[in-house]
Amino acid sequence: MPELPERYRELNLASAFKAPVFHVLESVSTMDDAREIVAAGAPSGSLVVADFQSGGRGRFRDRSWLGERGRDLLFTICLKLDLVQASAFPLKVGLAVCRAIEACPDIHGLGLQPRLKWPNDIFIHDRKACGILCESASSWYYAGVGINCGAREFPPGLRHPATSLEAELGRPLTPLSLLEALIAQLKGVFESTDWISQIEERLYRKGDRIRFLDGLPEQGRVIEGVLHGLGPGGELLIDVEGMATQRFVSGEII
Repeated sequence: MPELPERYRELNLASAFKAPVFHVLESVSTMDDAREIVAAGAPSGSLVVADFQSGGRGRFRDRSWLGERGRDLLFTICLKLDLVQASAFPLKVGLAVCRAIEACPDIHGLGLQPRLKWPNDIFIHDRKACGILCESASSWYYAGVGINCGAREFPPGLRHPATSLEAELGRPLTPLSLLEALIAQLKGVFESTDWISQIEERLYRKGDRIRFLDGLPEQGRVIEGVLHGLGPGGELLIDVEGMATQRFVSGEII
């Protein structure tokens, strides 16, 4: 076991990766905590979960993640992957989140039908329930995941309408009840060879006409067309009228 500051407490939680799951009461960012435990010698599959984080960040600099203390699932998992396993990393993590929501004993059979909004959000009934931030350093890959579990009210001015699992279920859900299922699904996804078809089954707006911002928010161009699906590397395929199917590796559905 790595030697870590006292604020890290190891949870007695079964991990499919057979790696430690650390808990902190409060964090600036579990992404930063994850890098700290790796530097201390934590093995691949180790995870840091927080009751609250004060500086959770999003995919772009002007975006952050807000959560309610003790009522959401906020964690970062550290994985050492080869290039094949790491292909389309955010999408694979998103697939694992969808599968965990579908399989979690407290949720299973209630028909929430989570959908993966390319490349890194999870939507339920056209509302955002989860955000994913992925980073890497050498062969280490970090997936920061924030799932709205207990929130019933959300701040004004959000880019997307938001929801939570509790709001959708109509009853409370303990955040950690979802974590064990999610770890198991992550391991399964990274061992899977049919992840593209599994994502396409859950791909938000697949078959619909969409507007897509190609590139960075302040520099991108808007594309309109029908969301066709995914390419072999997880790139987004859009059928643009009068053109061959277009492939996009960055951007977002707007």
